[in-house]
Amino acid sequence: MTTTRRKLFGTWKNQVGHQRSLELAAAAVEFAPQCQGLFELAICPSMTALASVADVTAGRVAVTAQNLVWDATNSFTGETSAPTLSDIGCKYVILGHSERRLYLGETDEMIGRKIRTAFAHRLIPVLCVGETFDEHGDGQFEQVVLRQLTALFAAVADSTSPFVVAYEPAWAISTSTEALECKPLEAGDRHRFIRSALGQEMGCDVAAETTILYAGSVTGDNVASYLAESDIDGGLVGKASQDLSSFRGLVDATIAVYRSQPGPR
Repeated sequence: MTTTRRKLFGTWKNQVGHQRSLELAAAAVEFAPQCQGLFELAICPSMTALASVADVTAGRVAVTAQNLVWDATNSFTGETSAPTLSDIGCKYVILGHSERRLYLGETDEMIGRKIRTAFAHRLIPVLCVGETFDEHGDGQFEQVVLRQLTALFAAVADSTSPFVVAYEPAWAISTSTEALECKPLEAGDRHRFIRSALGQEMGCDVAAETTILYAGSVTGDNVASYLAESDIDGGLVGKASQDLSSFRGLVDATIAVYRSQPGPR
């Protein structure tokens, strides 16, 4: 497991073109020395910019893929295999994002296969879990998240590789047409539940070492209130990381929070 749980991921989805991706990547390299010793900074460009961004960052910022295909041997036209991601220097890969579950029909079984493939190729999976707007309204958070975590539990049973979990309330993100606010206290409670579930299944030591990120609508203005929650170890941030000014504000605010907190969690 990693020595510190604190991480900040900027994910650009498919909203940032190649040239702006390079500009944001260069900015991340500029930010990285200020983050050192406080938290790990990672960026998640689109697949078309991934190799170029990996060249720009050259190991100074963790590069993250937004997806992979579960089979590393057969051809899957249009998909990206784990060996090619490892080859360009990716460290992490996001799996189970709510948009892929909702719009592309990804199932827990498919995501479990992807987790195993990531482990096999020394990529660290960032597993997104969380309930939809309707599931939230029906009070199904615990049932949904426990079901989604089952894919992770099954894969980890065959591996000692590290992993990250991101709580992504699909009902509270910018892509939701009916977005509600997941307030920091509520988000903190959700993270505590996830850490407790990890502890019950995998042991207290693993739970204590696992990074659990908040993947809601975080900005430089509100990040401090989320990071004040002891079980929130950082953010998986979309919109606020896609513009240079807001990205800088987000990183600066995160630096300020962790400078004011004693020692790594």
